[in-house]
Amino acid sequence: MSARAESRSAETISDLLTVREAAQVSRFSASTLWRYIKSGHLPKVQIGGRNCRVLLRCADLSALSDEVNNSPSAAREPISPKPSRKLSGRAPAWRDL
Repeated sequence: MSARAESRSAETISDLLTVREAAQVSRFSASTLWRYIKSGHLPKVQIGGRNCRVLLRCADLSALSDEVNNSPSAAREPISPKPSRKLSGRAPAWRDL
């Protein structure tokens, strides 16, 4: 392997994170990152092929973070709690106590 190829692969490997590492350095959980990977919003790298470890580029992770922060859904109002449902039937005896 040439010196140029070695330096290029060293730069590439240092810029890659596992999903668990990416979850630790970002504001996303690992399950959210997996969801973004499966939906195609976050590209993955598998150096050894299909059955090898999934790695993420730091640049892709920061781009995803910027995309999520700038999306209109991020500026939504907080979700209010669901109204309680009234159950049909007689009220339990313990409620009268």
